Amino acid sequence: MERLYALRGATQLQEDTPQEMQEKVGTLMNELFDINDIMSASVVSIQFTVTQDLRSMNPATAFRKATGEGSIPLFCSQEPDVEGMPERTVRVLIHLYRDSSLGTPRALYHGSTTSLRPDICGQ
Repeated sequence: MERLYALRGATQLQEDTPQEMQEKVGTLMNELFDINDIMSASVVSIQFTVTQDLRSMNPATAFRKATGEGSIPLFCSQEPDVEGMPERTVRVLIHLYRDSSLGTPRALYHGSTTSLRPDICGQ
């Protein structure tokens, strides 16, 4: 039986450039899709958030450029400016349908973004 899941992930840029945004977002999204065997047709929508220090490129644009995907509805917003939040961070929330017999999709946090969800990242 299929059910709706919300899959999370995050990555951190070393510097705020369009090239790095495209590389980091592309890598994160490709890995999330690969490890969870996600087909674009099963994705309802994707929401990205960025910290206030990222201005060079919208992560939705980076996703489209890196993957060539154009059919999934995307939305972007800015993270609240919270003390202690990792800098230059992009977070993602993917809403997708998946057969429940496959289990809960696996979240992915790159680099120091593992501190955002140590419970999921095994810390």
